[in-house]
Amino acid sequence: MKKYKILVKGNNYKTVVGSRAREFGFHTTRFIESDSDIAAKEMALELVKEELEQIVFNNQAGSPVIEIPQFIEVESFGDHDVPGSGLTWHMEGSRD
Repeated sequence: MKKYKILVKGNNYKTVVGSRAREFGFHTTRFIESDSDIAAKEMALELVKEELEQIVFNNQAGSPVIEIPQFIEVESFGDHDVPGSGLTWHMEGSRD
């Protein structure tokens, strides 16, 4: 099986910080082992979406966007936790 490092990026995700709901974007990396490039991307997206279900809420007007801007095959996962977890958030409108 091949090993992949997949960067996932999201925008327009609404979550609560303090007592106020705000829109954020995020970056995260997932490490996936798969026979297929397509299956690896789908697995990474599904893992991130499952994690997001617990912490974000959006209405139809604020449709969130999720994409894979970087996808590379790697020799090994090194010291990284596989498949990885967590998100690095940024406020919408800030540099990403």
